[in-house]
Amino acid sequence: MKKIISLVLVLTVVLIFAGCESAESVSDNEDGLQAVSDLSVKAKEYTDVLFDEMLKEQGITDYDITSANYGFITDDPIVFFVGYEYSVNGSDSIYGYKLTINDGLMFEVAEEGPSIGEFAMEGA
Repeated sequence: MKKIISLVLVLTVVLIFAGCESAESVSDNEDGLQAVSDLSVKAKEYTDVLFDEMLKEQGITDYDITSANYGFITDDPIVFFVGYEYSVNGSDSIYGYKLTINDGLMFEVAEEGPSIGEFAMEGA
């Protein structure tokens, strides 16, 4: 209980010193973050297909995705990332995609490979 009261006090002090945004501004930011979050789900769906196709091109049809992680970085432009940990015949591997959105509002692969997968899986 003391931790909760302390947390509330700390948050109150932070808000006082940092200033508060207007309710409309906060709402716009939340709407924007929700839209980008929704796009990161679409990015994952997009790369699910790319990942399956890439493995099929390598002759791999029997694999298990053991873990996946996705998200975005609020850069300019916004960057989406998706990482996969997967297993083929008992051998574990990692692969990932870094995506941007092009002028046609379509996902575009900026980079891909194991190092992107490692970055995407950090903290998963």
